[in-house]
Amino acid sequence: MLPTVSTLQVLANMFVSLILLLLIIIIIIIIIIMVTVLLLQRWERENAKLPPHMQRAAPEKPSSPLTVEQWNAFAWEASQVCGT
Repeated sequence: MLPTVSTLQVLANMFVSLILLLLIIIIIIIIIIMVTVLLLQRWERENAKLPPHMQRAAPEKPSSPLTVEQWNAFAWEASQVCGT
């Protein structure tokens, strides 16, 4: 005869699985934030090495979510070389 699993055991297993999933998601978010910070620091170091006339202003975070058209315009402006 197969052992039966009580409802309480099933719920406990689901709870543990949910907690582990949430921890994994939190770890992924922390990694994404750390990588973003490191990339920005790298950009700032490389930008500081350029002659003053070739340096760019630091990228700014938009104050509100952008539409696709606004994002394309923002990306186009950001990609243009200063002074041209």
